[in-house]
Amino acid sequence: MRIKVIVYVLLLGAGLQAQTVQVSPYAKNYPHLLYLEKAKIHFGFFIGTNISHYRFERSTVDAYAGTDITGVSQKAGVGLTVGLLGEWHILPLLSLRLVPDFSLESRSLVFDTQTYGGYVAEKQTLDYASFNVPLMLKFRSVRLNDFALSFLVGAGWGVDISSRKEDPLQINWVFPNRHYGFISLGTAFDFHLQFFKLGVEFRYDIGLNNLLPNNPSEYGQGLKSLNNHALRILLSFEG
Repeated sequence: MRIKVIVYVLLLGAGLQAQTVQVSPYAKNYPHLLYLEKAKIHFGFFIGTNISHYRFERSTVDAYAGTDITGVSQKAGVGLTVGLLGEWHILPLLSLRLVPDFSLESRSLVFDTQTYGGYVAEKQTLDYASFNVPLMLKFRSVRLNDFALSFLVGAGWGVDISSRKEDPLQINWVFPNRHYGFISLGTAFDFHLQFFKLGVEFRYDIGLNNLLPNNPSEYGQGLKSLNNHALRILLSFEG
């Protein structure tokens, strides 16, 4: 009886291990895609949209006292993200992803000012051309009918490479620092098509460092901190 129990436990463990390294049934129909499940490293690219905005904190002391500024808010903008990906399979369901991207982004700060004619909302919109380098851990589920769900967490560094021409009309604008760090959280799902693996990813980037310059303008003096935040919706093509 004891021998039967031991044999049963060994067979059960082998079955679980086989399930862990399960290869997509759909991929078996296309041998050129099998390496995506078994190879240590594979590559791809992605394209999508982003919705970016500022997250800010007001100074504890009203630094706008004595000025025409009565309030401040932010407005999100929509942009484009494209990039490359490289994935290293550490374990069957755990991988490390390097996903550098180039993004066109837009963010606005809106300052409410009081004039002789009443209240006016002055919107300061900055367009960014950003280069970001996130490094992420990807935790993938076992495939079910060729679909797999993943959770992603990581961190990265970015820089704004857009040009900033001096404009006398923008002398009081808030121009954030160009370099920033961020953490990324996301979820994704993927499945195989005939010639490649298609993935859909939702990722949220949270800026870590304060982007306010050391010598803020009149409009920036009432802010204590300013960070970049962005939601990215991406389509990835791996094959």
